[in-house]
Amino acid sequence: MVYRACKHRVYPNQKQERLFNEYLGHSRFIHNNVIGEIEYNRRIANLFNACAPYVNNKYVESIFNYLRVWYPFINELDINTMQASYKPVLIAYENFFKRGFGHPKFKKKNSASQSVKINNINNRIRVENGKLYWRPFGWINLKGYRPEITGKIKYIILKKQNSQWFIIVQYDAPLPEPLPKTGKEVGIDLGVKTLATLSDFKAKATLKLNEINAKIKKTQKILKRKTKGSRQYQKILKTLHKHINKKKQHQKRILS
Repeated sequence: MVYRACKHRVYPNQKQERLFNEYLGHSRFIHNNVIGEIEYNRRIANLFNACAPYVNNKYVESIFNYLRVWYPFINELDINTMQASYKPVLIAYENFFKRGFGHPKFKKKNSASQSVKINNINNRIRVENGKLYWRPFGWINLKGYRPEITGKIKYIILKKQNSQWFIIVQYDAPLPEPLPKTGKEVGIDLGVKTLATLSDFKAKATLKLNEINAKIKKTQKILKRKTKGSRQYQKILKTLHKHINKKKQHQKRILS
């Protein structure tokens, strides 16, 4: 068995979108407050020349339980999902202390890409006839649904990217059978002027993005002149995200 993941575009209704934003907000709140508490305790320890608490699962879990007491709204949503929100913090600190990676960062509310992981405990998440069901969300249509999702779903990732909603499903799948050899291997050369050229010179692809890049640049200039957080700012931001998404779709179309 192997793990596979597939990404689907979803179009939530107003109630579902409000719930999606609540899950993202709660996850971001837990993530940021756990980091803030760890950094506060480290500063206090350095001030008194003491040893800061070792960042492990027990320590991070104690911070999460403290947050649940002082901020009861955390308990309003699925507790297992909220518990999964501090796991990336623990991994980030392990990479920071042991492997020399960058310092764990806070999540931003206005970030273009936000996500939250939802574990499939007791098989509460299922996919049927192109729709995903989880009790808090209800039934959600999956655009581009692939019917091979027959194995056990391990978890889903709810993602908001450039004002668009996506659901990534990770599931168990059998090992794929090897494709038969045809002897028609083709090499691909990636370049600057020409995106891709095949070794048999039968096909090549170029990216013509001057028009869309000009629209993105113009929209960014307009966005800088707006007051951050205002209605006009949010309106222009959605337009910018629309142009960026069109550019990505064009790139995918060329590469496919």
